[in-house]
Amino acid sequence: MKKAITHFLLYLLSIIVWSCSKNNDDNGSDTLSIEEIEGLLTSGKWYQESKMPGSFSDCEKNISFQFNSDSSLIFDNYDDGNGTCEPQTPVTASYTLNDSALHLTLGGSNVSASINSISDTELSITDFNGDMVTFDRIQG
Repeated sequence: MKKAITHFLLYLLSIIVWSCSKNNDDNGSDTLSIEEIEGLLTSGKWYQESKMPGSFSDCEKNISFQFNSDSSLIFDNYDDGNGTCEPQTPVTASYTLNDSALHLTLGGSNVSASINSISDTELSITDFNGDMVTFDRIQG
């Protein structure tokens, strides 16, 4: 079970930042500074909402990432393998943000990915497989 959680975590962690933009009403997009990106990332939990191709189960929509200002990351996983959605032991990783890139470290593994957009309420990323994943602030 722990190995499955680790693999799942590595997959999910691989979907986080390479570059960033956000929409506004004036001209469509503005590049965010590293400080703005970190401020948005650390402003609360990010819950899985949708992915393309594919979808998340209702249980998987409880999975969250909490970026902290001390460069730690807490991953809260849920498992519905036995027919009920059960919380798993949280996993802690670390991250660094520099030159518009976020580098995540879990054990000896390092991963990164591209942010398509980020706002106060939504984070959209493209993972290393080219899948688009959306996170929001609402659990479930």
